[in-house]
Amino acid sequence: MISKDKTKIGCYGNWRRYQNNPVLKDDWGETFDVTVLRVNEKLRMYLSWRSTNSIAFVEGVDGIHWSEPTIVLTPDFTTGWEEDVNRQIVIEKNGKYHMWYTGMKFLGAGERINSGRSCIGYAVSDDGIHFERRKEPVMEPEGGWEKTNLMCPHVIWDEEMQKFRMWYSAGGFWEPDQIGYAQSDDGIHWERHPDNPIFRPHPGHFWEREIVSACQVLPMDGWYYMFYIGFEDMYKATINVARSKDGITGWERFGGNPIISGGAAGEWDAEAVYKPWVEYLDGQWLLWANGRRAAIEQVGLYIYDGDDMGLKDWK
Repeated sequence: MISKDKTKIGCYGNWRRYQNNPVLKDDWGETFDVTVLRVNEKLRMYLSWRSTNSIAFVEGVDGIHWSEPTIVLTPDFTTGWEEDVNRQIVIEKNGKYHMWYTGMKFLGAGERINSGRSCIGYAVSDDGIHFERRKEPVMEPEGGWEKTNLMCPHVIWDEEMQKFRMWYSAGGFWEPDQIGYAQSDDGIHWERHPDNPIFRPHPGHFWEREIVSACQVLPMDGWYYMFYIGFEDMYKATINVARSKDGITGWERFGGNPIISGGAAGEWDAEAVYKPWVEYLDGQWLLWANGRRAAIEQVGLYIYDGDDMGLKDWK
């Protein structure tokens, strides 16, 4: 069990920072937008690795100490839409590992510019390490609110519905600004919800008045809890929670939002906190997110001591 030391700055309720953040090594360069999967007795964290434009994984048992990264998916310049791959979700179903990820193409010659196109790709693996990808994206932007960019897929398998369910972000190239929903029988052919986007920025809450993005949706206690990024502006971001009975309509925001915001001046997460992933382990909830100071993003850990994350007394 993780020690109960250290700061509460920027944390709601019983949330607190792990005292030795960030938990992924500085010498790996920038790491961001993680997802975590239990594999046998270990935790496997899949991550976006900026210096390689690739998706990698690390393994550990306590959520703090991790192995060296192993790349599982690299850019593919032959497909025309995967100059950079990142912002992935991996789930295990019937002995297969399914990955949905963001493939990005940058527009213009020379250095990257603030425009491009991104799609959602799909890959499958027997061991969660060696993935075989489809050459074509499984979802491409359709214009309108999606503009030219789809990113940040989060997928679960719904046993009752017998469908894959996806919440995805779309809109701006660097930071998509709203959240949509789609579902699929096979993980490849997706049907968008007719009322997309199903989750939009709330102008009445300054911490998410510009953008909502990059969610994890957790079915729990008869609700679908959405952990998401809220942006006050392009440079300041926090972690928030909302819930819905069906995961599509009637979203209620938590009265204690934001649950995680930036640390003190000079801290590794002083300016923004992005892309949450929550997991229950040994009587605590662990929340990994990438924090930013200046232009550098790194992954750190936040801890809730108790079973309910303070959500049972929803207000």
